Amino acid sequence: MVYQPPTPLFSTLQLPTRTTALLALALLSACAPMREPTTALPIPEPAHAAPPGSAKVGNPYTVSGITYYPKEVSEGFVVEGTASWYGKQFHGGTTANGEKFDMNTISAAHTTLPLPMHVRVTNLQNDRWLIVRVNDRGPFVKKRLLDLSKAAATELDFLDQGTAPVRIEDLSAVELSLDAHTSTPERPLKRRSAKE
Repeated sequence: MVYQPPTPLFSTLQLPTRTTALLALALLSACAPMREPTTALPIPEPAHAAPPGSAKVGNPYTVSGITYYPKEVSEGFVVEGTASWYGKQFHGGTTANGEKFDMNTISAAHTTLPLPMHVRVTNLQNDRWLIVRVNDRGPFVKKRLLDLSKAAATELDFLDQGTAPVRIEDLSAVELSLDAHTSTPERPLKRRSAKE
């Protein structure tokens, strides 16, 4: 009589190698922590260093017969209106505060906000939002509140349609979480019209 060692348990199951590998991957992936997707992005920095002294409110200026009056905004301002986007025609040009405009980075133009200024912009059609660095002047089209870079319009998912209703909020008005889809106001917000 010849001695035969006991057969291991897994060899008796006759599992194909591919199935065993997939089973092992499934078990390992179940142990990995799950993270909710987010629409919030880190606060953007300028793509190119701005020259010293480029932070400013600015003097009144006139474009196409309309005079704009840049001004400081009160803490916690909120305004709603229509946003559009700009890109290739201005790519590589100089922004109103002296930075180089890069359509592939997150930035925006506003007619009167201090430059630069970080605001939260929310697309009111899909609730996607992101932090945007306002560093240029515009848009100079009637009934437009904000011009976003191509990258910002892509993140807010309105690149193809060209415009979208948005809400702009001063960062002091909201408590931001990079791991959440929404934010919680720190205090009641006053709504202001786009004309203010």
